[in-house]
Amino acid sequence: MSFNFGKINYFGGSNKNKNGSNNNSQNGYQSNSPQQNQQQNYQQQQPEQNMQNQFSPNNNHQQPIQKPQQQEQVNNTSQPQIPILAQYQQQNLALQQQQPQTIKQFQNFSIILSRLLGKGQYGEVYLCFDNITNHQFACKMIAINNQEDVLKELQVAQEIRGEFICELKYAGASANFLYLISEYCPEGTLKDYFKKEISPSINDIMRIFLQIVKGYRQSIYSKGCIHRDIKLDNILMKDGKPKICDFGFGKFLDDVNAQINQSYKCTPLYGSPQITHVQGVIKYSYKADIYSLGVLLYQMTNKLNNPNLMKNTNDLKKFHESNQKLGIRNTLQFYEFVDPNIKEIIYKMMEYTEEARISIDDLEKRVEQICRYLRNPTQTEFQGFSKFNSQQKIECFSYTKS
Repeated sequence: MSFNFGKINYFGGSNKNKNGSNNNSQNGYQSNSPQQNQQQNYQQQQPEQNMQNQFSPNNNHQQPIQKPQQQEQVNNTSQPQIPILAQYQQQNLALQQQQPQTIKQFQNFSIILSRLLGKGQYGEVYLCFDNITNHQFACKMIAINNQEDVLKELQVAQEIRGEFICELKYAGASANFLYLISEYCPEGTLKDYFKKEISPSINDIMRIFLQIVKGYRQSIYSKGCIHRDIKLDNILMKDGKPKICDFGFGKFLDDVNAQINQSYKCTPLYGSPQITHVQGVIKYSYKADIYSLGVLLYQMTNKLNNPNLMKNTNDLKKFHESNQKLGIRNTLQFYEFVDPNIKEIIYKMMEYTEEARISIDDLEKRVEQICRYLRNPTQTEFQGFSKFNSQQKIECFSYTKS
């Protein structure tokens, strides 16, 4: 197996000895006992089986732990030292004893198999540590049984960089797994973040959404790429900033603005009508991601609920049918506290046809305008805006901390 990496550090794949057996000591992958292998029998994530699970995703984010001190270090004499990429976080957390079978060594990294952070389309994500710097990262382990799809994700992930992107730092392969090691976002998903926040203000919500839109335009759209899976679970939070992650459905296009034949790739709730409500040929452009951003903002301002409280495929079908016949303004239901200015943006993002949907450039300008209004509603440029309190609390986010 070979990879072409230009912007990340790559650790090579497995080698074979003269007898043809795998010799993984060269790439830092250590073999395990049969008992350990039984507990580390990872399989590629299966496609979602039902819409209920997709509409109510499970979040497995937990608080980080420190690297176990008793774990034997791998021999890194044959590898150059990894440069320090981030400040070590969570220095004062209590040590937690780990059993040997819950730690997998790969290159300079200790992967904590008991600390599942989440799941992507093709693999599971675990907390890991750099054995040299003691810094934390997130390691996505992907079983190499669908190499073509894995390499597509890798191709996209290594090219997408930016302040609001969860960046890929290292990549490598063993005999059985591809390892994608990215920056660690200890505040969890956007959904986790809002659950922990007590009544965030509209100002805070729109600030975060603006950063997501900027990240999409600057780092994804500008590179001729579409994401196709923007959702609450694929926005991570680090130091109060959103980070777009998981490029398993990502794809580079010659023209992201053109509606072309493409495959069915999305989480259905967030999927545009061009993907989830068509018969025959599926044609769409980057504006499928604009629709997903509309669903995202709706959830951020509506108790994290799905539009119209949709729960299954039948609800989704009815929603799209109504949107097509009656229009989004006569279909989408809001809670009373959602401001008219925010409603208008969501309407423009969730229009049924791509032609009527707002562009990414206009969306960013509009959201910036609202954020400026929230900071200073007396400016003359906001004469047409609906007046509301920028510090109004979204009381639906009041959760009891466990």
